[in-house]
Amino acid sequence: MLFFFLGPVLMPPLIMLPWILRDRRRRFLILAAAIFFVGLLGSVFINANYMAPATALIFAIVVEASRRLRLWRPGGQPVGAALVRAVPCMCIALFLVQVGWKAAAPTPDLPRTRVLHSLEGQPGRQLAIVRYAPGHDSRYEWVYNSADIDASRVIWAREMTAADNRELLDYYKDRNVWLVQPDQTSPVASPYPASN
Repeated sequence: MLFFFLGPVLMPPLIMLPWILRDRRRRFLILAAAIFFVGLLGSVFINANYMAPATALIFAIVVEASRRLRLWRPGGQPVGAALVRAVPCMCIALFLVQVGWKAAAPTPDLPRTRVLHSLEGQPGRQLAIVRYAPGHDSRYEWVYNSADIDASRVIWAREMTAADNRELLDYYKDRNVWLVQPDQTSPVASPYPASN
């Protein structure tokens, strides 16, 4: 998780953590971080965004570690100062490489976007009924609409019971009805079966 915040460039200064622990005035940073991480262990699932409250704490530790690293002078040479000065340069270089790489790479269409564009290309107004597979990952939601649902060119709805589906189809009888199965390898919209 720390790699999410710091990346490969800001991790090396953390080798100075033992020196921060020796300084009574700075030890609080490490203690606060340790308490925070112990608190995270109580979560069933841990995502990087759960660390957001500790962002300032993490960067304070990195700044203090960089300050300690700057003082490192093996053989009387200012090696630590050179390493600390190199960090912003490497951050800028990595940023420029990433921006250039993303600009050069084609933007992939997400499956839902591809299906939406195909439905928008159909004449008239559309109703997309989404049928999830039993093991569907709920983090990948396909059913969401604009604020004015009835005025939308394409409306998304979950497949429900036969009676509920019939009520939905009766309400939107002026729309072309499509079945979308997002858990297939390459999801497409196909005409909704008339029997449902």
